[in-house]
Formats: sequence, structure tokens, C-alpha cells
Amino acid sequence: MKKENWPGTGNIESFRKTFLSRDSVLLWTMKSYKSNKKYYEKILNDKKYTHINFVRLTCPADTRKFMTSLTAGCT
Repeated sequence: MKKENWPGTGNIESFRKTFLSRDSVLLWTMKSYKSNKKYYEKILNDKKYTHINFVRLTCPADTRKFMTSLTAGCT
């Protein structure tokens, strides 16, 4: 029996579905990357979203710094 990815959702992914099917999330990512990138760049610069603090991480070093900053005040 296969295990759900997130309990209670019915979301069960097999190797075949993930990598080899037309419904593959990896295929969807590759096909939609360009349009999603344009969309997110547009909203990053849209004045109606100024209340949102967007964090753009462009490399692993930026990600490590950001993650460290999140835990800096925690003890």
C-alpha cells in the first residue's frame, strides 16, 4: 500500500506519476517556469502588494543567511 504525501488529502504519487507521466509535477514545473517567473516579477513590482514583505533568495548562500536570520532571536 502506498503512503499519502500529506495525510487526509488522498495525494499519492508514484515514481511513474512523478517522473514519467503527462501529469508530472516536474514536467509542469518545466512547462510553466517562464510564465510563472514573469508573473511573480510583475507582482513583486506592483504597488498593491507593498504590504507584503517579499524575500527573493537567488543562491544557497542567501538562503542560509535568511534562515539564520529567522532563528537568530530564538533560544
